[in-house]
Parts: sequence; structure tokens; C-alpha cells
Amino acid sequence: MVDGDAHRLTPSGPAGTGEPVATAVRCWLGAWRSGRRDPRVVTAFSGGLDSTVLLHALALACAEEQVPLRVVHVNHRSHAQSAAWADHCRQQAQQLQVPIDVRVTAEALDPSAPGFEARARRARFAAFATCVVTADSALALAHHANDQSETLLLRMFQGRGVVPMRSERPFADGLMVRPLLKLPKTALRAYAAHHALTWIDDPSNASEAPDRNWLRHRVLAPARDRWPMVDAQLARVAAEANERLTLLETLLRQRDALSRSELAGPDQRALLRSWLASRGEFEVTDRALDEFLRQLASPPDRRPRLRLASGWLLRDGDAVCYQSDGATES
Repeated sequence: MVDGDAHRLTPSGPAGTGEPVATAVRCWLGAWRSGRRDPRVVTAFSGGLDSTVLLHALALACAEEQVPLRVVHVNHRSHAQSAAWADHCRQQAQQLQVPIDVRVTAEALDPSAPGFEARARRARFAAFATCVVTADSALALAHHANDQSETLLLRMFQGRGVVPMRSERPFADGLMVRPLLKLPKTALRAYAAHHALTWIDDPSNASEAPDRNWLRHRVLAPARDRWPMVDAQLARVAAEANERLTLLETLLRQRDALSRSELAGPDQRALLRSWLASRGEFEVTDRALDEFLRQLASPPDRRPRLRLASGWLLRDGDAVCYQSDGATES
């Protein structure tokens, strides 16, 4: 898996059938499509192992259920092999007889520039949002339990709250779903081996410069060696946190604004973070929220504003409002 070369695992025998992946995808699709008049699935496809596994499993399941499936690949033009990776994705989609939409970003993104990961993520999700245009549409992502561990710890270490990824949440006009979120990476590898799948490995995954990669290689890899159940334990933490967040978001989702008096209690930051999460804002730090809350105590003629990933948090008189200007990820 060097410099973007295609990679294939050798089938690992009866134990490595990849059945957990197929079961997870079929169960999600069957439950989700029930009662929908025009179900349609869009899946993000980078060409890497995870998205290759999800695409293959979705292609089989959607064919069985007669649900239209569409693939979206976003070419950031950030690597010398980016065009070749896009061609690989086209070939994989064609082999599975699934239509693919390759989007090329207007500006080539430099992976060595500060903020590259955030800009690339925003570009991808802006492209995905244009494909999820009905209430019966779902965007399927290939995140798994190892990704959940990374996300949970990374957000905690960066002071962005205990906000795990969701298996399902509103996105654009439909839903964003992660059918494989409860499965370990080993399950995806077993599926790839069983079906002799071919994928591209981005060499940047080996770099420890990005925070997520450093956490993966320097923290979680040795932690898994010492405590093999670390991902299962973190998954329980994530599940408990998601239960609390989901309850708060359900109560707050219909609220267009919060009052200053509501944000004066001891749980003000948690309340504000949950309200923002119901609007797709997950990246704001505790420090930024605390500063905004501090400024709420300023005279009424002051209008504190906080720039977020895809909008603004601002004060309007005695109300705290959110103004959106785009789509984001969690």
C-alpha cells in the first residue's frame, strides 16, 4: 500500500467471510427503506479500503432491495495521483454497475497547508449535500468503530466536547448514515479479503502530521496492544454520550433561538453545544463557547458573534441565534 498503488488482501478462509459487514448493511437498508416512497442512497467513495467495502456491500444490498444507489467521489487535486485515484473509483463503480459522480474542487487543496483537513471536509460535504435532495435520500459513510474511537478522543483532546459520531443524523434534505459504525476495522478487512476487493491507500495516512493520524499511530495503536477491548469501551462511552445529546437535540431542534436567561445556568455550555449540534455544528471548541457566553453579559447594544464551521452564532437583543451558510460533518 505505497504511493496510492492498488491493494488487495488474500482471502483469509472461512473465518474471514465478512458476514458482519453484509449483515449490518442489509439490516440498515431494510429498516430504513421501509415505508419510504422513493428511497435513494448516495455513498461517499474515496477509493480507500473502508469506502470500497461499504460500496460493495451497498451495491449488493441495494440491488436486492431495488433501491437506487449513486456514488460520489470528490477529487481535491491534493496529490499527484489524484486523477488516477478518480479513474480507479470510476472503474470500481462501473464494475458494480453503479453510476458515479466525480466532483473536482474548484481550487486544488494543499495537504501541507494549515487547515487542509477542515477545508477538504467542507468541500466534500458541500458536494454530498447537492446529492441528498429529498427526505427519502440517505448519504452513507464508511466510518467504523476505530474511527469512532479516534473521533471521540480527538474532540476531547482538542477541547471540542464529548461529541461522538452518530450512526444517523439529519443531513441536507435527508439523512447521513453510518451503517458500519459498530464494526471494528478488522471486520472490514475480512470482508475485503473474502470478496478479493481492490482499493487505493492514500500515502498521507502514514503521516503523523495530522492530529488524527498521530492519535491513531501513537496513542490508539499501542493502547489496543495493551487493552484489546479499548474500542469496545470507547464505544460504550460514545453510546452514552449520544443518548444524552440526542435527547437534548430533540428538545432543542425546533427552537429558532435561545434566550440569554436560558444560557445563564451551570449547564449553559452543554445546552448551547447541543443546540448547535442540532444544526450540524460539531467543531466549535469549549474555549470559544465559553468566550461567547462571557460576552453575552455585555451591555444590550453589543452584539457578540462567533464564527462556526458553517455559520454564525450571534446575539440579537436578548436572543441567541444561529445563521447557517453551508453543510458540515460529524
